[in-house]
Amino acid sequence: MQLGTLFIIILIFVLFIYFAWYNSANQKGKRGEIHVFSILSQLPEEYTILNDLVFQIENGTTQIDHVPEIGVNAGTASIIHSPGFRRCS
Repeated sequence: MQLGTLFIIILIFVLFIYFAWYNSANQKGKRGEIHVFSILSQLPEEYTILNDLVFQIENGTTQIDHVPEIGVNAGTASIIHSPGFRRCS
């Protein structure tokens, strides 16, 4: 087997592994959370944004991705879950 052919086979294998990792659910979720965070960080300063909240529950833990809230005592909050968020454009 020639060196060039071996290089191409290794390159194809590495690219396959990279694309499998890049398109995994875990990586899509991380990219989605980063994208939503970048959008939420453009909100006015009176918003408090809480990210990656983890709560202890009876059977283990649960996680909330983003909670944007206006003011400390406003009493209004939105919970945003961003699994594999897709950009609409």
